[in-house]
Amino acid sequence: MNFYSDTGSKPIETANAYIDFQRKVRELGLSFIWVTDGRAWRKMMETIRETSREIDFVLNYKMLSQRGSLIIPKLLND
Repeated sequence: MNFYSDTGSKPIETANAYIDFQRKVRELGLSFIWVTDGRAWRKMMETIRETSREIDFVLNYKMLSQRGSLIIPKLLND
């Protein structure tokens, strides 16, 4: 999990790195959940949209706390 309070190159670099990581994980037949949060993403909606097209699960803390119990078992059963 990571948290970004400000926009800039760091969140974008991290998103790109996790896209590459997702591809490698998928080749191994595994799933990846990226939990990220922070007010910076409100100003970077296009980046998060593009990233969510490439990464199986992109969640914020609230989504994880509310739906994590539904998502994790699904991943374990796949």
